[in-house]
Amino acid sequence: MREWVELHACAMPNFACAYLWGGITALPPDAPFPLYRDVDVVVVVHERTHNDTLEVLYHGVMLEVLFKEHAGHQHAEAVLADPSHGPNMATTRILADPTGILVPLQQAVATEYGQRRWVQARCDVEKATAAQQLAAMHQVSDPRTTKRHSGLSGSC
Repeated sequence: MREWVELHACAMPNFACAYLWGGITALPPDAPFPLYRDVDVVVVVHERTHNDTLEVLYHGVMLEVLFKEHAGHQHAEAVLADPSHGPNMATTRILADPTGILVPLQQAVATEYGQRRWVQARCDVEKATAAQQLAAMHQVSDPRTTKRHSGLSGSC
């Protein structure tokens, strides 16, 4: 993955840095990676000029390249409170950091990740998201009780 970043991502306009994301970050460094899965690589850019994701087959491994903005990588507190970004940054492997933003961010997140206040903050975000989704589901009408207005008869 580091080789792909050095050859391709570093040459992209607005490139800031890159790191691993997702399931691969939970594997020990010497563990074999299951080839039926993709490897998520985050490319941090100063300004978003790219698609949100890009899929690339590189040396027989599918890379899913996720483009994220530099602004989301400036404050450890914001990363620590995010239930998606926090766990990934706490366990990531940095692939390129020419701007010098990732190493201190990753160190801060890894150090503070398990603290009760950050666990509670991530849980609060998850609860709020679940409540919003539940409220949205209650707004949807039940197709079993909605009258049909198609004018067609039948049992369907």
